[in-house]
Amino acid sequence: MAFYWRLKDIPELRNVPVKDRREWWREAVVRSRTSRAKWVFFTVMLISLTGVSTLVRHMGWGVLARFGCYAVVGATLGLIQEISYQQPHARAWLRLHINEESLD
Repeated sequence: MAFYWRLKDIPELRNVPVKDRREWWREAVVRSRTSRAKWVFFTVMLISLTGVSTLVRHMGWGVLARFGCYAVVGATLGLIQEISYQQPHARAWLRLHINEESLD
């Protein structure tokens, strides 16, 4: 599974004018999301943060360390979700709809 950090590297967007790439990508991301995927991500995030909270509290770390752990866990899960779910589904949506004239 390939992951692309920049819009210009995504194969489905290579033939789209530079000024329109971001608009197409945002549309693909929004339209490819499902409510089930949102709930799964929310549940995984909640369980992970609850586990980290319990662990950090048990270790006796301060408030600042707790927030740091929450930020790291949240950012990591967000990146995992982007790599494993969001980008592949948005690219699939683009493959189906990129030939449409406009996003309207």
